[in-house]
Amino acid sequence: MEADSKAGKYLEHGEYEGKPYGAEIDSILEVVQTGRTCILDVNPQALKVLRTSQFMPYVVFIAAPELETLCAMHKAVVDAGITTKPWTDSD
Repeated sequence: MEADSKAGKYLEHGEYEGKPYGAEIDSILEVVQTGRTCILDVNPQALKVLRTSQFMPYVVFIAAPELETLCAMHKAVVDAGITTKPWTDSD
């Protein structure tokens, strides 16, 4: 996988919980060429690759709610016992 990422075969790649992951460009093209829809959650930088006639993407940006709303949502999750993780300044 490391050699393929260096060769530019991945739209995105990285590591999650110590394991490598990636979205291979050829796999995405294979889905598109069969007439199916490939749903991707990618970083904005990946759009530079996707915005071609080859991929024909539909791009949807979802804006975060206001900070006040986020705080209320987090409080509701904590109050419900779903999480006990406090927010930090970086959150």
